Amino acid sequence: MARLAADASQRTPSGCAGAVPDRTVLLTYTNAHHFDLLLLQRRVAQQAGLSCLLERTLTLCLDDACSLLCEEHGLRCAHRSLGLRSASASHATPRLGSCTRYSAYDIGAADTRTDRKCAARLSQNFGARSHTACALGTHSYRTITFIKWLILHEVISSVDAALFFDDDVVFFSNPFKAFEPLAYDFRHQTESGTGCEAGPNGGLLYVRSSDAGRALLVNMVARKAEIEASGDKLDQDYVVAASRDAGAKRCAFPKAQFAGHCPRAQHAHAPVHGLVSYHAHCCAVKDSKMQLVQRVLAAREGPAGRTFGDVDRAPLPGFTIFSDTCYKPTWGDLKLIRSAWKQLDAALEWPAGGKGNGRALRGRLGGDVLR
Repeated sequence: MARLAADASQRTPSGCAGAVPDRTVLLTYTNAHHFDLLLLQRRVAQQAGLSCLLERTLTLCLDDACSLLCEEHGLRCAHRSLGLRSASASHATPRLGSCTRYSAYDIGAADTRTDRKCAARLSQNFGARSHTACALGTHSYRTITFIKWLILHEVISSVDAALFFDDDVVFFSNPFKAFEPLAYDFRHQTESGTGCEAGPNGGLLYVRSSDAGRALLVNMVARKAEIEASGDKLDQDYVVAASRDAGAKRCAFPKAQFAGHCPRAQHAHAPVHGLVSYHAHCCAVKDSKMQLVQRVLAAREGPAGRTFGDVDRAPLPGFTIFSDTCYKPTWGDLKLIRSAWKQLDAALEWPAGGKGNGRALRGRLGGDVLR
């Protein structure tokens, strides 16, 4: 994986010079159940003119079915010892980045009968279909959310920097134009507070391969057993201490540009047109996450000046870990949503007959809300 990350960090196609700092890789992971989220993520990036970022992106698949989907949808795929290979000619455009199977993935030992049920669900869909057995306090949930630190630790010595993002994060503009990559060892999305000292969220992380940046990752990996055994904390609750112990310079991304769905992760009066990224977290159900992204897309296609206060009005169907933070579009929003997706479909050239074509994807994304 370190070799693949190093290869991706140096990929600079014609016209992409300067778009991403040299030897910087973008990383994410997903599975077959959440693959629609990844496709939506890539569609939004293409629409925003961010294909150069996708060229530097390496996706880690947590199951074999995800690896097959990567190849079907035009990602460069690496399988076992075969190395990196290009997608078939019929799927050569649009380029969606590189993909490999994360073979080190292991759900780990389950602590209780409830936790074993959760492990079975999480191995398929991150617990998206049931919250009763897959609460935040389970060993299995913490094991999966910790994977990002293992990935970063494995690749960081092979690159100059890495930007990790969850599969429910979308980019509307180039993040590297919104912050100074060399100013800090560690940057992150925040859910609470303002300024550099604001608390971290693990959905969007930037780590430099400086001495302090590497030490931060060593410190986090050393805390793995403690974090997985904790009943009331997540990995992000430990990273401030790990950063301090490593002597790493840390700073949160500004919420007005790097926003999230949780109200505490939003800047309520921030215009949605000014977003760099959006994280559809605090919604456990995949379809609700996709509808949240659709709402933001629709708002960005609407009148200038719309804010999160305008976007978040009515609840979405589906469980959420915070009872008032999943939303459903009003009927007035549906026209904007349909309009936004038509424009996305018209703007992108998908492979003829490919499974990633806009009509099929829109149908899968929309569900009942777009009928």
